[in-house]
Amino acid sequence: MERNVTFLPSVQAYATVIRIVFGCGLDQKLNNFLVELVRKGDKGRGFSVMDLLKAVGEAEEEGKGSLLLLSRLSSALVKAYANLDMFDQAIDIFFQTSPLGCVPDIQALSFLMNRMIASGENNMAVATFMQIERLGLDADANTYVLVVQALCRNEDTKGVEKLLSRLLNSEPRKCSVFYMNFIEGLCLNQMAGIANLVLQPLRDANILVDKSDLGIAYRRVVRGF
Repeated sequence: MERNVTFLPSVQAYATVIRIVFGCGLDQKLNNFLVELVRKGDKGRGFSVMDLLKAVGEAEEEGKGSLLLLSRLSSALVKAYANLDMFDQAIDIFFQTSPLGCVPDIQALSFLMNRMIASGENNMAVATFMQIERLGLDADANTYVLVVQALCRNEDTKGVEKLLSRLLNSEPRKCSVFYMNFIEGLCLNQMAGIANLVLQPLRDANILVDKSDLGIAYRRVVRGF
């Protein structure tokens, strides 16, 4: 009697393909590849995502290059899970890779939060930011805009006030470029009113003191209304 036997590629084979694709700079092809890979699940692949990360790491020489590749791969995996609305699995990647020293980058977190907000998971987006920030990721202006957006959609005015107070009183204080990008992001996302609330405290705290920066910031707010 003939039996239909399915041979699954080994985790080492997948690791080799991923290293080649990364090396060629074919990030978009890799993103599509990873979406299909995570869609299969552990059973369909024959190995876990962490097995894959370890296999890629073992194939690389130890050092900065290895950690950089693993960080890029973990970031791509977060985006792959997010594209499939598999948010819990995407969050797990951050915590599973933290001990390896190759946590996904802040752009991956922003991508994940954006997908959560688009899916109506505003509470999850805020909670995810708060949890993952503890891993030491330095959130950029875009990430904070997403947090404000999620809070606003939940009509959580106290949450917005706390976040703004924290930003304005952060130590070490963020640079003026951060706040300029933050204001621009708020205005582009129909939150000019909140951007306006931030302007005067930034002037009072001597964060935005350059007349050119202030002029640009005010014009952005006016255009946003």
